Amino acid sequence: MSDETIKTDKPKIGVYVCHCGGNISDVIDVEKVADALKNVDGVQYTTHYEFMCSDPGQNKIKDAIKEGKINRVVIAACSPRLHQLTFMNLLEKSGLNPYFLEQVNIREQASWVHKMDPEGATEKVIKLTKAAVEKVKLAKPLEKIQVSSLSSALILGGGVAGMRAAIDLADRGAQVYLVEKTPFLGGNTAKLGKLFPTDDDAKEIVVRLADKVLEHKNIKVYLNSEISDIGGVIGNFKITVKTRARGVEGNVSVSMYEEAVATCTETVKDTFNESIIDRKAIYMNYREARPSIPAIDWETCTKCGKCQKALGNTLKLDDAYTESRVEAGIILVTTGYEHYKPKVGEFGYGKIKNVITLPALIRILDEKGPFNGKLEFNGKKIKNIGFIHCVGSRQIEGVHDKDIKEGEDRRLNKHCSRVCCTATLQAENEIKEKYRDINIFDFYQDIRTYGRDHELKYYDKASKNGVLFFRYDPRKAPVVEENNGKIVVTVEDLLTNREEMQVELDMLVLSTGMVPADVGFLSNKFKLPKSADRFLQEMHPKLRPVETAIGGIYIAGTAQAPGDVTETTAMASAAAVKASAILEGNGVQLEPNVAYVDKDKCKGHGECIKVCPAEGAIFMNKENKAEVNEILCVSCGNCVAVCPERAVDIKGYEIKKFEVMVDAIIND
Repeated sequence: MSDETIKTDKPKIGVYVCHCGGNISDVIDVEKVADALKNVDGVQYTTHYEFMCSDPGQNKIKDAIKEGKINRVVIAACSPRLHQLTFMNLLEKSGLNPYFLEQVNIREQASWVHKMDPEGATEKVIKLTKAAVEKVKLAKPLEKIQVSSLSSALILGGGVAGMRAAIDLADRGAQVYLVEKTPFLGGNTAKLGKLFPTDDDAKEIVVRLADKVLEHKNIKVYLNSEISDIGGVIGNFKITVKTRARGVEGNVSVSMYEEAVATCTETVKDTFNESIIDRKAIYMNYREARPSIPAIDWETCTKCGKCQKALGNTLKLDDAYTESRVEAGIILVTTGYEHYKPKVGEFGYGKIKNVITLPALIRILDEKGPFNGKLEFNGKKIKNIGFIHCVGSRQIEGVHDKDIKEGEDRRLNKHCSRVCCTATLQAENEIKEKYRDINIFDFYQDIRTYGRDHELKYYDKASKNGVLFFRYDPRKAPVVEENNGKIVVTVEDLLTNREEMQVELDMLVLSTGMVPADVGFLSNKFKLPKSADRFLQEMHPKLRPVETAIGGIYIAGTAQAPGDVTETTAMASAAAVKASAILEGNGVQLEPNVAYVDKDKCKGHGECIKVCPAEGAIFMNKENKAEVNEILCVSCGNCVAVCPERAVDIKGYEIKKFEVMVDAIIND
């Protein structure tokens, strides 16, 4: 049956009511629903079945279409999120336009929420299904939008997620452009010591990935770089990459680098080492950093030239910017996270000596770090050390916002950063295994060692190693003070019926949470959707976990949500596979449910353009009429709401369809 025939044929609608294995039929009288729809104008066939999504259930629909009994389909079943695509594919295979389908959610919206009122729930389902019948009567055949694509990808962020995705895409034949804002690859992972749960050395993993990236013929790396401009659409993004000079070009031996560092007189806090030490204006994050070429910190360097003798012609003291133009079919955002920075005075941070963050402790404990793994700080040998969990995570309104000053960001980090508990316990066990005589005190509101066997491997082990745990009420957090050079923590311990405890420490470690890193220009340009915790938000956590609402833009790693290195690299590989479907297929099909304009009604006042969140999706043509770029449209409907002439509508979701649905419900 062709779409042309359907256009002129009177709608012949088939209504199918699903039992959902009892999820629906245990509450809803499905036979009554099917009978009630028989006499509705336009309905030619009704039935009910145990599982409409099963092969026998689908065959009922397919046979009715092929026999010419029906040319529209209404399915009353579970959420369209689960099986709408299944049924749309069924219609297409049966020779019917897939957009002649209307699925009614009678499980989540009826049987599950009205278990105590089966009769009322059944009447509700009848009304909802009749409304769907009226809507599908007005359905028109739609065709997916075909977009061709370049076989290249731009990845924003050179941490483990970005490198993993770059390698996966490049191995599949795509040209990859990897943009990293710092002079070195590796991101936050390069700052870590041993990784849980494998105890692998983090830097070794970073070096292996970085070497593959730097050597791969299909990967071009832009370091010290950011996106400064971007245009285009899915399949053909046009990006301007702005790169700042590195300052050192060419191979530099270890002795050359060490001599250059020795001659440099300018110092600054070393952010790679969490500012616990200083570094010079010429620097490498660590000895094995990739690429293994020093960089100049232009904010610190005075261009005195003292290091010229050591570096020779490799030194280029020209703080210049260059721009490169690249084209890519897709963009993958892997910009990672930043550690929450405690406010001055928060648990004594910034005011009391030896109150540090967990990331700083990890740098101290790193055997390849600035202190070679020795637990000494500020000239003090550590004998008693404490840890406070959830600093900057799981914040509570009325508790953590009471000290926020006027003009400061008032948004709280209500999310759990997930990895902090395990990372804290890992550090405690590492200390205990190295220094048995050190006393460790753990102050927590909850312990969340969520990984497989993590509770046994980290929490139970810490307890057996002699770590003392104190559980506190987050509404009455530990009080940190200084007394005679000692850090004093006072806490009401829930494990001892709120008995007040005081613990003297030589060092206090704040287990800080994760907050999203700044995505920069790209986020503002495309208005990338973000969740309540300000991380980038996927289309659907289960069905479309690495896609965004912006066509062709994918996300992975800790730009999307807190996670460990294993999860981060797995997400990156998933995003690479998803993106490769576009790159290898030389194109993509987009859903046709986009805005369109009735030129006869349009008055050209431009209100639709003002509210459109997708830049360029609606524009004024030479006739001063609104026009839609279907590829850029995100189907939000903002334009429909503000047009006084009702000249704008969404294909498949026209206002008229909802009017007849409402009429069907209230007039039933």
